[in-house]
Amino acid sequence: MIYAKLLEFQKKGITLKRDGRNPAYGGSKYVTLNEVLDKVKGPLNEAGIVIVQTMDEDLLETTLVDTEDDTRVSSAIKLVNTPDMQKLGGAITY
Repeated sequence: MIYAKLLEFQKKGITLKRDGRNPAYGGSKYVTLNEVLDKVKGPLNEAGIVIVQTMDEDLLETTLVDTEDDTRVSSAIKLVNTPDMQKLGGAITY
């Protein structure tokens, strides 16, 4: 059932604006996490889909859960192995 709900979400045609600037790369623009969450949380809530993010050692996993039937879609990304919190924070937000 989650795929049908995600299709309806996708049909909403949500657009994201590049509201962040990275001075380290010539002021290049990027979409911030806040922009993404501001735009997608409402429509996902209406569809009955919850976003869950968990960290397990060196992995950040994002899961979308259908609250009606508990079906899930997940994606994981390996984080950089560094004691530098700035680099780790950057990896998590990307």
